[in-house]
Parts: sequence; C-alpha cells; structure tokens
Amino acid sequence: MSDSNPPAGERPPQTSPTSPKEQSRAMAEAVIGSFLDRLEAEAERRGGSLNIADIRAIGHEFEKKTEALQAVFETSFEKYVQIRERAVWNQARQYPFDRLIVKKFEPLFPGMGGRDLRDGGLSRRILPGFFLAMNLMLGDDVIEDYQARCRAIIKRLQEKSGDAFEWDEAYDDPEAARVTLDAVAAMASYFGNLEKRSAWFLGIINDNLAPPNTAREGEGSATWQFTKEGFHQFLAALFADVRETMKTEGGRLTITKSHGGEACAALWDILEELKAVGAGG
Repeated sequence: MSDSNPPAGERPPQTSPTSPKEQSRAMAEAVIGSFLDRLEAEAERRGGSLNIADIRAIGHEFEKKTEALQAVFETSFEKYVQIRERAVWNQARQYPFDRLIVKKFEPLFPGMGGRDLRDGGLSRRILPGFFLAMNLMLGDDVIEDYQARCRAIIKRLQEKSGDAFEWDEAYDDPEAARVTLDAVAAMASYFGNLEKRSAWFLGIINDNLAPPNTAREGEGSATWQFTKEGFHQFLAALFADVRETMKTEGGRLTITKSHGGEACAALWDILEELKAVGAGG
C-alpha cells in the first residue's frame, strides 16, 4: 500500500502466491486499499467534510489491521478457492452470471477474435482475479443476487428450448442484458479514479492469474501479464453496452432510476476517461 511501490503495471513478472496465507494477505491489502480509495472519493465529493490529511491518518490505522484481516481471510480461504473455480466454464450452470458478464470482454481472448497474446491480446488467465475483484467491489450478497436472477433466466430459456438450448439465447435475452447492465453500472463508482484503480486492478489480476494454457492460447500464455493498456481495452469492452445505453436520454434515465444520479455521473466520467486514453468510442 506504500506510495513508494512501483506501479502495478510496471512490476516484473512474478509467480502467483499459492498458500492460503499469501493469498489471504493479498486479499486483505486489496480490501483496505479499496476502502481507502472510496473514503478519499467520498471526502472529495462532500466538499472536504473529511479532508485528505484525515483520511491518510485513518489509512495508517487501517494498515495496522492488515494482520487481523489476514487471519479472517485464512479462515475463509475455501470460499476463495471456489471463486477461482468459477473461472472454469464447466461451472457455468452454477454461476451463469459469470458467463454472461465475461461475454462482454470474451471477444478480446485469442481464438474469439482477439489478438495474439504476444501482440497485446487479453488472456483467459485474468478470470480468477476478475471474479475476485468483482466480489470485492460488489459484495457476496449482491453477486449471489445476480447469480440467482441469471439462474432463473437460464431455467426459463431451457424450459422453452429443451435440449436445443444454446448460450446465445441467454446472451441475446433482454432480461439477462438488464442484469449485466445493472452489475456494470454498480461497479462504475469503483473506477472513479482510473489511474489509481488501474494499479489496484492490475495487482489483483497479476497476483491471481490462472495457470497458463499454451495449447489454447499459444506460447505467450506462459509469460503473459495484465498491463495498463490491456486494462483500458478490457474496460472499454466491459462498458461497451453501457456506453450505448448512455447515448440516449431514456437509457440515462433507466440507469439513474436503478442506481441513482451519482452512479450515472460516475458512468459518464469513466466513459470520458476511457475516451481520453483512446479506449472508448
């Protein structure tokens, strides 16, 4: 959490932590960093009712609590393992929301239309870290609500199509589109500071990469790392549907009704930041 640490996107390749202790420590630090970011953002939005100096002082207190949080995460490591397992597509029926939201950036993967990893493509190795980051941003209860809504959608479609059911039916389903739109809109406020959030997000991804699959993604899979440029492309794909929705007054009204004016404004800001770095249309 120290400001003296090099930006996550510039760190040399490293192996992912493998023990529960190492993983839980990384998760604890991620939670603290995310919480402090939100406090700073709140202070700025509130016109200084909490000044940055106070927030930084609180930050030092939270840093001291890392060890305690580490112990908490160690006791729940089994749940983290389940998050990693969600990255496997044979879990799709149990976690249909995951499959639906990954569909937004799946075209960036090699073999799905994306570039070769050696040319800046996006690897499937990001999936465990992405699910972990999403859980940290939205919370377990919210994620499970999205999973339940998507399970009901899949059940409805399967009852209609029987053995002929294809996932394309879910991808094209308006109700499913609303669920994923809600989720992306809910995550938007966590990307209010794109520079700072990129460091946090890259750290989560690169510390939790799935094992390389050179047979599927080529030799570049073995040494692949998530970069800031890749992060911008990833966000552009993740927010593509939201961008289209925000182009109309009715779409903006829908997001405002569901998530409030602040979330709608946050969405607009992240889309503008993406345009500024050349990753938004």
